[in-house]
Amino acid sequence: MSDQELKRRIETVRQEANAWGRTILVAANAYVIATDAAEQAQQRWKSVIARRNSQTIDFFRKVIGGSGAAAWASLGEEQMVDSNAGFELGLIGSFEDIRRRIPKLQAIGLDRIVCQFDDPMRDAGTIHEERHSTAP
Repeated sequence: MSDQELKRRIETVRQEANAWGRTILVAANAYVIATDAAEQAQQRWKSVIARRNSQTIDFFRKVIGGSGAAAWASLGEEQMVDSNAGFELGLIGSFEDIRRRIPKLQAIGLDRIVCQFDDPMRDAGTIHEERHSTAP
């Protein structure tokens, strides 16, 4: 969904929680592919998409479809490569792209981003270092 739609959904959920006297933190899943250059990240994303297992995606669709989880019904196969539709947050690009994107996601209402990395041993530490080396 677009950032505007995500913002609307977050606002709706918060309003509903407030109506019940509750406050909530909102988290979203993100599949993160970060590299030195955006083009490299796009190539890695294409590689992940190319390696997808259509049989597994079909099986997952059947399981989710039987559960009544309507949100998954409209997702395309590429979106379902990651079971959490994590590509949708747009955290694919250069380390600088990612560093700029995270505050935008916070500004629309996300309190937490649950990150899944294509290669966690390579990328998670670099993201952490980049974030803290550029923080004010």
